[in-house]
Amino acid sequence: MIIHFGGASALGIAGQNDIDINVLATPEEYEKDSAIIEKIFGEPKRRGASIKWEFIKNGFDVELYLTNKNSPNLQDQIRVFEILSHNKELRDEYERTKLPYGPIDFKEYMRKKYEFFNKILPGK
Repeated sequence: MIIHFGGASALGIAGQNDIDINVLATPEEYEKDSAIIEKIFGEPKRRGASIKWEFIKNGFDVELYLTNKNSPNLQDQIRVFEILSHNKELRDEYERTKLPYGPIDFKEYMRKKYEFFNKILPGK
């Protein structure tokens, strides 16, 4: 089981004030890993291609996913995180891209976020 702490909180930039955690596994490992996570965090909120738990810890919304470590979308997310964590200029640009939106216009916020990701990912 590999755990990836990502998102704005892990980068130390403005975001939705939540904590994003991915537990990386293969779908064949979901049953075993899900049982371990359920003992700690209870029943998941959603099951599907990934399994999602939501809870509040120390005043922060936490989204914890048991997700396929081989998923192309997850691999893109991890690559974006690695690029941003090692490049302050891009990280600052990303934060500026996010700041005007936030919870006011979530759809526009998400569109801008993924436009930025596609801009910095090689081959996209």
